Amino acid sequence: MTGLAPLAGADNSPINGFAIDSNGNMYSETKGASYNIKSPFGYGAGKVFKYDSSVGYWILLSGSGVGGTLDSSLLNGGYGSSVNVLVIDNNNLYAGTNAGNVFKYANNVWNQMGTNLGQPVTTLALDESNNLYLGTNNEADVRNVYKYVKGSWISLGSPDSTGIQSIVANSSESIYAATAGNGGNGQLYHYIQDTTWTRISNFSDGAVNVVVESGNNLYSGTAAGTVHKYRGTGALWSNLGTPDSGASPVMTMTLNGSDLYAGTYGGGTSGQVYHYNGTTWDQMSNLNNGVISVIAIKNASIYTSTANDSTGMVYAYAANASWSPIGTGTLDGTQVYSTTISSDGTIYIGTQNNVFKYLTSNELWVPLGSLYLLDSSGVATLTIYALGGNIYTTTNGGSWQQLASNSNYITSDLLVDKNGQLYASMNYNDPNDQIVKDGRVESYNSTTGVWTTLAGTSPHRSIDGTQIQSITMDESGNIYAATTGSGNGGFVWEYPTNGSAWVMLGTGTLDGTSVNSVITDSSLSVYAATSAGNVFKYNGYY
Repeated sequence: MTGLAPLAGADNSPINGFAIDSNGNMYSETKGASYNIKSPFGYGAGKVFKYDSSVGYWILLSGSGVGGTLDSSLLNGGYGSSVNVLVIDNNNLYAGTNAGNVFKYANNVWNQMGTNLGQPVTTLALDESNNLYLGTNNEADVRNVYKYVKGSWISLGSPDSTGIQSIVANSSESIYAATAGNGGNGQLYHYIQDTTWTRISNFSDGAVNVVVESGNNLYSGTAAGTVHKYRGTGALWSNLGTPDSGASPVMTMTLNGSDLYAGTYGGGTSGQVYHYNGTTWDQMSNLNNGVISVIAIKNASIYTSTANDSTGMVYAYAANASWSPIGTGTLDGTQVYSTTISSDGTIYIGTQNNVFKYLTSNELWVPLGSLYLLDSSGVATLTIYALGGNIYTTTNGGSWQQLASNSNYITSDLLVDKNGQLYASMNYNDPNDQIVKDGRVESYNSTTGVWTTLAGTSPHRSIDGTQIQSITMDESGNIYAATTGSGNGGFVWEYPTNGSAWVMLGTGTLDGTSVNSVITDSSLSVYAATSAGNVFKYNGYY
């Protein structure tokens, strides 16, 4: 549990692309949630992640955009760009974005290739000589195929002036492009170096979503759910049928020798992976996490990614013929409300429906039927109780004593440090609009009975002007607060032991939703849980 990513989904948004390098390293790229580029905190646009198999976590390959996003280009009224496509060759990683940019990852830095194309990049392909090609798809413009030559993108023209869905290229710079048809029927086109595009199909299946190549054979998957095979001459195609009995659109395909695999749309919620055995299509177990966006094969292992709008994930096909998440992801589809760590370092979290324990050795969350957690001593020596803006205390079960009363504030969390110092997070319940906001943290002096605000810079001396959900303290005395954010996701803030101001932890929000809980362990690691059901660990940078 490190970096920006939750335990299985990369950033709690659709996974648009997935790739594996020659060393078996896995990479995924995401659509991201929309964010306002004008905000000082940004967040949410598409990102690229690498899977660290040694620990079971997705690690952000941080771009230059806000919050580590790859492309912060102004688009669609000032929102950041999703990452649409990811390819890898000779361990070089390339990513294309919806804003019309292509980036190459080298020496831990993303570098833009050429200039902005002004149209969404929907597909990337490399031939065997490492020449890079791309296709664009914009409903308002002519859609082109481009080749990258000496630092510039050179247009190879548009096959039929409709969106480019997929490209394959071979060693002779013979290129094939699949088109969307834009309300009509997409087709397959062939381009030989320095010539023009030649149509080689006569489909009536809507858009041609994907094309893959093996030798002289081409395979195309269509919006009508049909797969066609081309044998390399004229316009001779064979219909290989529909992988999905309901004719769900084919969204992705891959080849492994003579084995053909197809991934479907599945109504947007239950896309599946199918294997063609030369005669019929066989469904490979069952998935229910959205559209199948990519299928990848490495060392005889099969992987797939899903484009669920909220929890895109990567899965591996196990020997027992079932799909297993890479790492583990959101727990039960409900919000995480609480988190705690036992004295032996075991992590427990509570969601809307369940309590889970994290098994480090298995990288797995296990639901618990019931759970009772004490503090490290196992003795409740001091009990603090809050109701609205009132705070009460009792020692060893004695009578209750009121410590605070403020009808304009709602107490959200309480904290007692090892010296007995009491802290409270309180959210302002504005009497004018009845909106709970402007959360701040206060400390209580038991000698004088005075509350002192650990002031922030927002209204009512709040941290960021939004509700505080949770506060905690590490063993060095640093205080942490989790906030809801203003509709675009909350933040984690730190008040250093010797400091006098709140400092944001990391570069922005975690997954675009409220941060509901924050805790620390004996190693001073900081963990946060969100309304999307994800748990994050702060890695010291983001």
